Amino acid sequence: MKSTLLSALLCFLAGGLYALCYPSFLGNGWFPLLFISLPLFLWNLENSKTLKQSLVFILCYNLGLNVIGYYWIPHTIREFGGLPYALSIITGAFFSFILQPHWWIYALWKKFKPAWHWERELGVLITAFLITLLERYVPQQFPSYAGSPWLHLKPFLGLTPSFGVVAFSFMTYWVSLEAIAQLASRRFRSQVWIFFTAFVLINALFPLKNPDKKEDLAIRMVQANVGNFMKVSSERGEKDSYEAIIKRYYRLSTEGEVKPDLIIWPETAYPNTFFWKLHKTRFSFQRHYAGKRY
Repeated sequence: MKSTLLSALLCFLAGGLYALCYPSFLGNGWFPLLFISLPLFLWNLENSKTLKQSLVFILCYNLGLNVIGYYWIPHTIREFGGLPYALSIITGAFFSFILQPHWWIYALWKKFKPAWHWERELGVLITAFLITLLERYVPQQFPSYAGSPWLHLKPFLGLTPSFGVVAFSFMTYWVSLEAIAQLASRRFRSQVWIFFTAFVLINALFPLKNPDKKEDLAIRMVQANVGNFMKVSSERGEKDSYEAIIKRYYRLSTEGEVKPDLIIWPETAYPNTFFWKLHKTRFSFQRHYAGKRY
């Protein structure tokens, strides 16, 4: 019982560490944590003795990922759903069941897979390939692929255009599974680490390059801080909220000395069509660019 509880806590920790590979409230993310979190989780998952244990470990892993990586979900539920804070937290916790659903299917495979020497090199390769396929084709509400944190190494990702994130996910799973297999058997398989080193070096020797551009565009992306209540109020046609949002976006779009060639607003920034009653703001916005830029 104590060992199961400890393993569950370690899986929760592994999920939190995995979340820290991505940008969060603690920074832009730390790539090396990827090769700590996944081996830690897979070690406990592979050593689980029953399907029930596997499911508990997966839930704890996803819960850690949820708490650290998706801490904003309860706030969003409260803001847009108007639920009490405690109920928002409880509702947000249920997202742990769908964050990385491919692990649930893998647990079933682990339970019912045929007897074989899965700890050997070929078995580890097949297992890594299977997990990669599951990650790729089992839909995720918020995709968090194991290969995505490799973006911290940009531009030294030369194989990305040819193989995409799938190759980096496979390498991550393969090396993680090999690490725990070699520790368990106390046998060092040097060819694995030579291949992994070659994979990293090839990416580094052929870094990504920006395509040649004939013309540079001045682009401005605008995201105003508009609360949900103001947004809903403006969509109902209330003039004060309506004007406040438009003026806020107008100010952010036109301030400064640089006049952009392209201004990008969020999908729901504009509270109505372009044919509305507040003509002064619209025409002022048009004159600003018609006279000064275009």
